[in-house]
Amino acid sequence: MLGCASLMIDPRVRANKLVEEHHYSQIEFKTVPFTLKGFYSRKESKIPLRVYIEGDGRAYRSRYEISKDPTPDHFLLLKLALNDPYPNVLYLARPCQFVDLKNEKSCYQYFWTFGRYAPEVVSSLDQAINEFMQKNSFSRLELIGYSGGGALAVLLAKERKDVVNIRTIGGNLNHHLMEEYHETAPLEGSLDAINFVSEVENIPQIHYVGVDDNIVPYKMGQSYLAAAVKKNCIKLKLVEDADHHSGWSDRWNEFLKESPNCLAH
Repeated sequence: MLGCASLMIDPRVRANKLVEEHHYSQIEFKTVPFTLKGFYSRKESKIPLRVYIEGDGRAYRSRYEISKDPTPDHFLLLKLALNDPYPNVLYLARPCQFVDLKNEKSCYQYFWTFGRYAPEVVSSLDQAINEFMQKNSFSRLELIGYSGGGALAVLLAKERKDVVNIRTIGGNLNHHLMEEYHETAPLEGSLDAINFVSEVENIPQIHYVGVDDNIVPYKMGQSYLAAAVKKNCIKLKLVEDADHHSGWSDRWNEFLKESPNCLAH
């Protein structure tokens, strides 16, 4: 009963409590066209900033009912970010998550349904990262994306010259294949990460997929790797006893010790 009761509390309130407990700071980025919510800890600007990009959140209440608010109910990625011992961490929520939607004129349901990976979304995240890096004198960047945030990590990396590595967890790296797999409507207006693999294939990257993940199964990552011409910088890793939502928290910091790298040809 306590677990059910906690889920009824506004996720913004629960997230703020978690952030305070971990001594992180809050920030809002006034980008065009969205306000983005972020939580961060920074200590040393001479090493790269590590950015965690949230997943699609609660885009739908059910298979056929769109959610009125895409803020996540469960905080897998936020908890991974808060428990990361790395000195410089920025967690970035997606457009329309963790913000007051009454004040967000650009928060149409389109941007957490069919346009969840639209150019406007990529641009908004890019603006927020630029602002934070400039204000805090960071020159290099690591990207970590969960689920749909994995797609956006790739889409951001193709726009930037300062990304030193990419990690994804259950990353949606081929949303057209995902639509076929789940028999869902096409994400009209969304960019597809797999179409840009050639632009990021020289960036070291690891894509983690749970063995039991039936939401974003391993074949999505396989299709992404297959689309690359140069494959030596891209690694796929199957994780035992993990699905799309569980099996990560106790092991993530251990996975982070494996730094993405490019193998010799």
